[in-house]
Amino acid sequence: MALVKKRSWLGLLASGLLALSLPGVAVAADNIEVLQDVTTTLPVKDPAATPDFPVGSLSQVDCAVLVSVAAEDGSSQEFQSCTLSDVPVTPPDFQGTAPEATLTITGGECGWSSDYHTAKDGSDVWASAFEGTVTPSGRVFVWSSYPAEPLDCPAQG
Repeated sequence: MALVKKRSWLGLLASGLLALSLPGVAVAADNIEVLQDVTTTLPVKDPAATPDFPVGSLSQVDCAVLVSVAAEDGSSQEFQSCTLSDVPVTPPDFQGTAPEATLTITGGECGWSSDYHTAKDGSDVWASAFEGTVTPSGRVFVWSSYPAEPLDCPAQG
């Protein structure tokens, strides 16, 4: 029980600090939501990618905390603190392994779907930009940004 309480306090602390770090964005306290224990996948580029799998690999990522911060204009940002999972992703049947050096994956419009909205109501809300960082210890940090007007992205997969 203490672990859950600790996570809650850490999540609230993180959300408050994140809200303060968004310059020029009007954020009310009721526009910050914290989710715990969210699972997602992250496209991790494999430096030794083969022609059979040139784009890299999908790794399952377990996020202890996901913070969604909505601005008054309708735009939002998400911040996730995670670890690589031992559970393989199917397809492809790949188990994520930590890189030897810190790895950063970035993308633009339609490259990332909101884990917050998926967890809350199952909807696909597409990011205008995202960045994921994977450390050699297996820690994963993800930031994503969403415009006020939802993006119309083609079906993925």
